[in-house]
Amino acid sequence: MNHYDIVVCGAGIAGTAAALAAARKGKKVAVIEKQTVVGGLATSGLIYIYLPISGSDGRIVTSGIAEELLCHSVAYGPFDLPENYSKVPGGDSGRYAGRVECCFSPAGYTLTLEKLLREAGVDLWLDTSVIEVRCDSQNRICEAGLFCGFERWNVSADCFIDASGGAYMLQMAGEKVFGEVNYITPWFIEQGYCSRKLDAGPLAENLTVNHFCGSWENSMDSVIHAGEMQEFIRRQYQEIRRHFDKVDDKSKLFPVHLPAMPQTRKIARIDGMSLITDGDCGVYREDSI
Repeated sequence: MNHYDIVVCGAGIAGTAAALAAARKGKKVAVIEKQTVVGGLATSGLIYIYLPISGSDGRIVTSGIAEELLCHSVAYGPFDLPENYSKVPGGDSGRYAGRVECCFSPAGYTLTLEKLLREAGVDLWLDTSVIEVRCDSQNRICEAGLFCGFERWNVSADCFIDASGGAYMLQMAGEKVFGEVNYITPWFIEQGYCSRKLDAGPLAENLTVNHFCGSWENSMDSVIHAGEMQEFIRRQYQEIRRHFDKVDDKSKLFPVHLPAMPQTRKIARIDGMSLITDGDCGVYREDSI
């Protein structure tokens, strides 16, 4: 059985950042990811906008690895950082009264993130799922059962980090979770004229990532279980088909790539010892990370 200092479940942006931070501190790190594509919603989910890491006054709020990944996100793709982004340590100095954000190529960002993890010495277990966990006498996760293809094996670690997006490992360990509202907002890549696109523009000439918000009837506000997830995915495809069913000339507007994972933002949230609320922005707590 392989033993690591730290095992991260999920190779989305959060899991990638956690793994990089640990590996750069000299820890032996593994990342378990059910997709073959690193990046989670940003890449497999085609949500290709790097949201602001600055406040409304333009000053950087989140720096470190979050800012580093922003800078790397444009390595393989047609976009660049905002013109007023200073590209200096610490980021925008406040001269730009806007919000530091940019778009990226989902496939290109995958190549970037995978490279960063490999260069940091992280063991990547892709196309691999966590199927069970075992806890020690203090109720800490100490071992996880993995599955890939037809093979099953276990890994142990001094610390497990659940960056699955659905608190899956924690739910397996019996922790309490709760859900919040999810809206059906399909993102997909299409060829041709797009009636609604992000301000950053297309990926290439006539190749655009499109998205549109689902209606209130297409919302879910509970912890998403298997049946509910299937319904979420069904509605996702339904909304995308509805978009293309309105097209008269299919040679000029057609789908190119669909999301490889459900585009849910809040599958489940752990009911922790303390929870962040709307009034906690910038507030330091003893258990802050």
